[in-house]
Amino acid sequence: MSADSNSIELAKSRLSTEKYYPGQEAPAVITIWCLINEDPLEAAFPVDILDSKTIGHLKDAIRNKINAPDTVKAKNLEIWKVNVPFEEAEGNVITLDNIEVKRKLIIPATKICSGFDNIAETNINFIIKLPAATKPATTEDYVSPKLESNDVVSKRQRLLQGNWVKCNKNPLKIYNLRPPECSGPPVSLFHPVFGQFLIDYRNHSLSIPAERYMQVQDFCNRAGQIYKNEGFRQKALRPFFTSLFDGIQPISIVTNNGSIDDDVLLTDNVVLGEKAVPILWEYKNEIGAGGKDPSIQGGCGYAKYWAQSQTIKIRNSSCCPSIILAIAGPWICVLGAVYLEKPVVEPLTDFILMLDHPEDDGKRIDELTIFFESLRLAFRTLNNYYKNLRELDETDAEKIQRFFPYRNQYQVDGDEIKFTYLYKLAEEPTNLTWKAETVNRKIVIVKFTKKSNHGLDENTLLYADDESFKGWRMVISEFKA
Repeated sequence: MSADSNSIELAKSRLSTEKYYPGQEAPAVITIWCLINEDPLEAAFPVDILDSKTIGHLKDAIRNKINAPDTVKAKNLEIWKVNVPFEEAEGNVITLDNIEVKRKLIIPATKICSGFDNIAETNINFIIKLPAATKPATTEDYVSPKLESNDVVSKRQRLLQGNWVKCNKNPLKIYNLRPPECSGPPVSLFHPVFGQFLIDYRNHSLSIPAERYMQVQDFCNRAGQIYKNEGFRQKALRPFFTSLFDGIQPISIVTNNGSIDDDVLLTDNVVLGEKAVPILWEYKNEIGAGGKDPSIQGGCGYAKYWAQSQTIKIRNSSCCPSIILAIAGPWICVLGAVYLEKPVVEPLTDFILMLDHPEDDGKRIDELTIFFESLRLAFRTLNNYYKNLRELDETDAEKIQRFFPYRNQYQVDGDEIKFTYLYKLAEEPTNLTWKAETVNRKIVIVKFTKKSNHGLDENTLLYADDESFKGWRMVISEFKA
């Protein structure tokens, strides 16, 4: 008889002696599917247990099932309630980071049956997180963030062709606010170009060449015309963008999965032998045309471009900052995008009308001229960034900094103190708190906030921005274990 058969028979024998009262349902043997965090689906294992048992009992059963060493105690196992269908998990490494809906079960006395309305035997029911090693932590012990696996990228590439609802679920999701629970961290924390664009856009004293006003007025006239289809609109607007972006003409390209990006600007990195896209476009002839949102499609185009094998060196050495221009009729929206563990796309503006109407009396043309000059400056920043990007081939600690905010130093008494990010202190993408280590081996907490009340212990505070830096205040405090 197999070990699984023995466990079922043992559970049944216990059931026969279990006491229960009239009107009370008898406990039943249930099969729960479990998986160790960061294991593939093939490593999932069943645990047969009475539904009247508790989370404490389940921890004991799991510990025995996985033949855990003596150093791993049942009480130290983390049990996370999830509900991941096998077909969604097939072929993927399953991690808690990639699961949106989950709940950590903390109270040992909680009954197993209270955690589910119905336990599906074709789903992963629990993710088990093993305790960290008990030895003193060193930099090598930290779990480094990493790019998505190739199988995740490939599966998303296939689904991006048309099935957005199915695609934007774990582990394939793109953080682009659609739906709202797919919200990622602010892109402006990961490259200065986004925060600087917003500062320039709001700067009514921005230095602008005199001829730009006439160019923008002519462009707005073109944007307001009625075109037969998207291609005609795209062709009509290209000359302005070519002039705006230093004479570099936007072009359509075919990515290695066969999809066509509406338009992109390409920057050559001669050293790495790869091409970057500082700016890409997504066009719709008019709002509602084609039945798709250009801001969503633009984000998909970004994800498809940077997932190509031809961009792997740049992708491994940077967070791949790009600006996306979503255009529908005479409306334009600017989005910022970075590639962390997953693509993160964030609107930096609303949809802006590229027309002057009587109520504005010319004011909108002035505002649009500032807007487009801000875009030109952002392009120059990204163009120079990608031209001069080097491949990270030093320590692992430096390699993983592409996953973290770009600000990595603060000042105390006039001295500049640099630090290296170690890992994020919370799984939620929108929680902006990290653990870091300074050059003199001091462990600190780094937090970004827009509030004056940062919520950290004043007694351990080491540094706080007096005012926001490109929209965000950085706060540094000592780490207390």
